[in-house]
Amino acid sequence: MDVFGIPVSLTYKNEPRIKSFSGGFATIFMRSGVLAYLLYQCVDVLKRKTILQSSSLKLDLSNEENMYRLTQNEFDIAFKAEYNFFKTEPEVQENIELYAYIQLSQNIYTWTTQNGRSTQVRQRNRLETEICQYGRLGLQEDTIDYLNIAKTYQCPKKLDFQLQGSYSARVSKQIQIGIYPCNQTYLDITTNGTKKQLIL
Repeated sequence: MDVFGIPVSLTYKNEPRIKSFSGGFATIFMRSGVLAYLLYQCVDVLKRKTILQSSSLKLDLSNEENMYRLTQNEFDIAFKAEYNFFKTEPEVQENIELYAYIQLSQNIYTWTTQNGRSTQVRQRNRLETEICQYGRLGLQEDTIDYLNIAKTYQCPKKLDFQLQGSYSARVSKQIQIGIYPCNQTYLDITTNGTKKQLIL
């Protein structure tokens, strides 16, 4: 606007915009390209939606053949037994192996027919454990061990788990963590006979 309030604009051949044949053609070409791309993307989205709606998968869980193998490359586990009242009775936590122990096992359940009856046979493979070392569970020597894993937690010596099926499947492979009351046989194995079972 000028000092009198009249709008000022630049014109070319008495037009506020420059008009040419090549400019108009380029504008139409660009707008039609954008419209074509938009339509192409809409068709692609509709195709994907149709594919997702029409796909289906049927599994017979009683005859599940897929087995999942977990090694230390993909998975790790650690556990410990902890006494609920360890703050008031710390001596119990310090000697927890005299009261209870944890056993890790790989269980394989198979259904077999014996005398015309179906029975489930369980094969239990106990897995050896040890105090967790640095390198397990992503724990490094130069990191802070807030949970005290490297001193108080148990890790499997060799981690090679197999998981398959459900409990009612023809073949089922599961991992079991069991807590058992202490016995002298277990203490003799784990402490080389240096500790005696508490009789409660």
